[in-house]
Formats: sequence, C-alpha cells, structure tokens
Amino acid sequence: MLYKDRYDAALKLIPFLKKYKDENCVILAVPRGGIPIAYYIAKYYKFPLELLLAKKIGHPWNPELAIGAVSLEDTIIDERHTIPKPYITNAIKQIRKALAERQKKFMGDRMPVDIKNKTVIVIDDGVATGNTLEAAVKLIAKKQPQRIVVAVPVAPVEAKEKFN
Repeated sequence: MLYKDRYDAALKLIPFLKKYKDENCVILAVPRGGIPIAYYIAKYYKFPLELLLAKKIGHPWNPELAIGAVSLEDTIIDERHTIPKPYITNAIKQIRKALAERQKKFMGDRMPVDIKNKTVIVIDDGVATGNTLEAAVKLIAKKQPQRIVVAVPVAPVEAKEKFN
C-alpha cells in the first residue's frame, strides 16, 4: 500500500484500530516519524497520546542491529550477542541521558500516563527488521499493560510475523 504522507497513513490505519475504540487505551508514539501518525489516530479515537521513550542499543560493529533497548526505567539486552560489558554500560548511560532530555523537552514536568492494565497501541511510521520495536515492546510489557498492539503502516513480512 502506498501513502501520500503520514496523515494518509494514519487515515488508513484508523479502521484497523476500531476494535479498540471502547477499551481503556493509551497510544505510545515512536519519535519522530510515529508522532504525526499517532497524533491523528489519538485525536480520532480520543485516546491519550504519549511518547515511547525507548531507544535501541546498536551493535558496536553494526549500529543498525539492535542488541537491546533502553528506556528511562529499564533495559533489555539480547544475550545472543557477546558484547563487552563496558560498551553496553556506556551505551545505556548515553541513551538514558538523551531520553531524559527528550522527555524534558516534550513533556516538561508532566508525568507519563500509567499504562498498567490498559491497552497500549504502539505507533511508528515504519519498521525495518522489527528488532528495535520488539525490544521496546518487551520494555512496555514490564509495565503490565492489558494488551500491546503494534500499528505501523509499513513493515516487511518478516517483521510483521514477530508481532502476530
């Protein structure tokens, strides 16, 4: 499916999310590309919109390969990779600093909405391998939502299968 822009992508995702319209939902938008799509969906369904403040830890020799993910509160590491501990520790520190700055910039002193026992809809503008999003979903799951729904307009079949 082709999209004119992120607004068009949002309009095409809206019908797929109709089954959640009466649930206690929170939308988590992946900065930056997911924010415009999430904005229109949240507005349409009158769901609260939050930023998904999580970022992948890239492999030292291939930064696009996610070896884990970091949020302000937690970390997930894929143990299949043998990465030196100092690299991971330094990456976590740098990522958390950047996430804290982003949270302050976009949210000020407002605390994020509690997602426990809620349906969380994660929205991004697209997925390549799905590894980064998969790690972010694992971080979200630790906060005990009722359900996690991933909604993206563009993803390869291999990535789509990770979230079914």
